[in-house]
Amino acid sequence: MYQKKQEEAAKQQEIIIEFQNKVEQTINEVTSHQTRGAMPAAYGQSQLIWKVQTFRDPTTGWTFELSNKFDYAWLNGTNQYVVSDDPNFNPNGSLSGNWTHLQLVQP
Repeated sequence: MYQKKQEEAAKQQEIIIEFQNKVEQTINEVTSHQTRGAMPAAYGQSQLIWKVQTFRDPTTGWTFELSNKFDYAWLNGTNQYVVSDDPNFNPNGSLSGNWTHLQLVQP
């Protein structure tokens, strides 16, 4: 009888240890997911506060933060920008210089 009680106690201890390990694993996974989501969320909040959005130069891959009031932007070779809310506007037809259309980076 004593041996049977010892075996049952050992089984219960095993179940408790497995449960604790599962709880620990779940907490670690949740924390990991929260951390991964926190940085993009903070970056998005920062852009909202500063009223900017990210544009990418397709020729260089460089990114720029420009006003979020406009969804279209161009860059020339002397670091001048033109922004517009008109999808049909093209500064190459109306302004001097060679203008590169920047891509709006979606979060």
